[in-house]
Amino acid sequence: MISCLRFTFQAKHDGFEVHLELPNGRGQSVFLENSEHPAGDRLLLIYSICCPALTEVYEHALRLNAEVSHDRISIRNIDGVPSFVMDDTYPRATVDGEEIRRSVVEVGLQADNIERMLTGVDINRIYQNFEDIFDTSILHSIYNLA
Repeated sequence: MISCLRFTFQAKHDGFEVHLELPNGRGQSVFLENSEHPAGDRLLLIYSICCPALTEVYEHALRLNAEVSHDRISIRNIDGVPSFVMDDTYPRATVDGEEIRRSVVEVGLQADNIERMLTGVDINRIYQNFEDIFDTSILHSIYNLA
């Protein structure tokens, strides 16, 4: 398994963001948040944004889901924009530090791989502000759509 070269993390108002620097010069951010379930049922949500979700590539993304061994591709609204994310969840009461560490690295690597397969670019590194790419013409050029 390929690992990350370095990582940094910072606290956010609703959890943590871990930025992974990958050996191929690419970068990926992974987010950790608590679910809003009652305390005894709370989950730890670990996810990483792959790229904006366009209906033209839904089928391709869902087929990629069958190739992923541990995590899953889903659609999550990021700043009000439907986006493909790689995610994993654990019961908060029983998850341990080693599971969290492994999942953060795996989710980040898988999300970067899906992002690369769907778009061919490193959106997480190119666009510091994710909202910059939500222009339809830019999205279609990223996805090589006519």
